[in-house]
Amino acid sequence: MLNNVIPNSVSEFETEEEVSLSTPERVGDWIQTYSSRQFWAMDPRPEDFNIIDIAHALSLICRFNGHCIRFYSVAEHSILMAIHFIRKGDYANALWALLHDGTEAYLCDIPRPIKPHLNGYREVEDKLMALISERFNLNGDTMPKAVKDIDYAILFAEAAQNMGPAPTAWNSPVDALDVKLQYWTPEQAERNFLHVFDVLTNPNTEIDYELIFTNANKPAVQVDISDIVEVDDWLKVLDADGGNTSLPRHAIEALLSAARANQKAA
Repeated sequence: MLNNVIPNSVSEFETEEEVSLSTPERVGDWIQTYSSRQFWAMDPRPEDFNIIDIAHALSLICRFNGHCIRFYSVAEHSILMAIHFIRKGDYANALWALLHDGTEAYLCDIPRPIKPHLNGYREVEDKLMALISERFNLNGDTMPKAVKDIDYAILFAEAAQNMGPAPTAWNSPVDALDVKLQYWTPEQAERNFLHVFDVLTNPNTEIDYELIFTNANKPAVQVDISDIVEVDDWLKVLDADGGNTSLPRHAIEALLSAARANQKAA
């Protein structure tokens, strides 16, 4: 069942040796990630980056700092860019496109006009991106021009489809990308992100467009955590739902532990 939840190539990036509850000497303080890892943004290591954390966080972050008509996640933005390259057979740039905003899983999505005015931000962002490139075997640690161009092109497609009338004309250096926004829920975007990552890192996996564009409209399973006692209980729910989730076992365990603690506190 778990193989249906987490793709094989995703599991290969998430070995138990990487999960540590110790506090090594690092610069600055740490944040706790979705998978209950420690992450030091000022002193990261390649092994600190976790594809499940990235997929989950980006699925919950809204593009345009939330100033759009409908919720539209950074994860969906990245997936649509990746699919653009997959359809061209350019898998190297597709993986770059999928992960080009991976730093935002740890630094949030700072609007483009603001970034140049935040002293030190670019240096931190570039450092994290270089480590993401190393961690996930991207081609170089600088975003390829082809990916950067599509990042601009999809920006104007997104604005046209999901923002109100512009108060003044946007400076558009490229034509808008021919793409239709899907407005996936966070659960759908997270699942699709992990599927596309699996496609791009596992040569035995083919992209399932029906899963992404048809079954994506299927509502994610809704579970009352008070009804869940053990991890296997949750897995039974997932099995009945056809595996419509991307929660790894350790994440389920962490959620159940937190729920039990809250119930005791109450």
